[in-house]
Amino acid sequence: MEGFTLKKLVIYTVIILIVTVSFLFSPHPHSEKDYCGQFIRIGNYMGFTFNCDAGQFCKNARYPSMLLEHGAQRQSRPLYILGATFIGYPLQWIFDKIDIGFLHKLKLRDEQASEYVGFYAGYVLMNYLLLLLSLYYFERIARTITKGNISNLLLYAFMFFLVSNEITKAFFWTPHQQFFSLLTPLLSIHISFIIWQKQLHLKKLLPMSALCGFLMLAYGNFLPMFCCLVVVSFFVDKKFHALYLISNVIVFAAPTLLWIIMCNAVAHSYYNYEMVTYHQLVWIVETLKVSFSEFAHTFYNFTIYYMHTFTEISWFITVVFLLAIYLRKELFNDTVQNHYIIIIINTLSIFFFFFWLLGFFKERLTFTLYAPILCMLLFEVSRITMLRKNAGIVVLIAVAWHMYNLLSYGPFS
Repeated sequence: MEGFTLKKLVIYTVIILIVTVSFLFSPHPHSEKDYCGQFIRIGNYMGFTFNCDAGQFCKNARYPSMLLEHGAQRQSRPLYILGATFIGYPLQWIFDKIDIGFLHKLKLRDEQASEYVGFYAGYVLMNYLLLLLSLYYFERIARTITKGNISNLLLYAFMFFLVSNEITKAFFWTPHQQFFSLLTPLLSIHISFIIWQKQLHLKKLLPMSALCGFLMLAYGNFLPMFCCLVVVSFFVDKKFHALYLISNVIVFAAPTLLWIIMCNAVAHSYYNYEMVTYHQLVWIVETLKVSFSEFAHTFYNFTIYYMHTFTEISWFITVVFLLAIYLRKELFNDTVQNHYIIIIINTLSIFFFFFWLLGFFKERLTFTLYAPILCMLLFEVSRITMLRKNAGIVVLIAVAWHMYNLLSYGPFS
């Protein structure tokens, strides 16, 4: 990747380690009702939650053929599992030779974890890699929207904001797909910048559509990411090309369709746990089949549920809004930068509406909006001369934010 140096790798890793290791010292849960899974204690003061889905993730990684069984829960997202399989087998060979006591406390239903510790470690390594990529793309975005006029100290302070959050606290030390919620909007913004800079029309978007479609087999957030890229290409084209749009949709859908065909050929069925159990997206069709009033009633209730999931990021939304009022004469006086801010707002809007219509509402899902909101906040702060020249103030705020997350009770995965 362009600009990815050993120095950056070290800096990103240090930030990730400071945050994630310190979270091991956060207050332990008082009751089993406060978390889903198993709380693993490391000594007297450290610990983490082994999520209730983690055991199945580990088993699927060790035995990936389970993905092709009838009704397999993770069947619709095989790529994430196969990534852990690829990383986990070499690590399992290493862990078979050594003994790390606390890892053997992990239980997968009635089984000891000795056969799965390598795959568990593989998932944690994948969490680290997803955070690493998130920091990399965040820096690329930051240097673009500030024209490179940002001090390293200010940038690193915002990186602490990015990494220190409820998702990292609850999910870093357990297998889970949640870190895609940080990466996908940042990757969407970064690629959208490239599309705009190189003036890529829809007909040139096919490789990126194929990439989004392939990554859909890892996590559903690549659907709104695909929509973000298509919308930016419309900005470039300034006209509607139905044939190019259809071509991109087909290329995007192809990996999932091929996987469905494979599942039907082997397991004689295809199972999407999210749609069957939580009626994600399909609730729209299901309620409209009953009546429009049923759809409207359900949509109203879902809107209330959705608004209740903005607890943590509401603080950042408020700050961004207030700074926008304060800087209203300065924010949009640069034509080139305006395009980049519009792209960030476009990404934020598409992800916002996607989760609004999803039909399943959790703070950890809404948290996907956190990264683009943080990009907006960074842009605003970079326009305030006093903060730009005295980045130490922002560093102190970032430290205070991390201490708040560290010492708060929960959340647990």
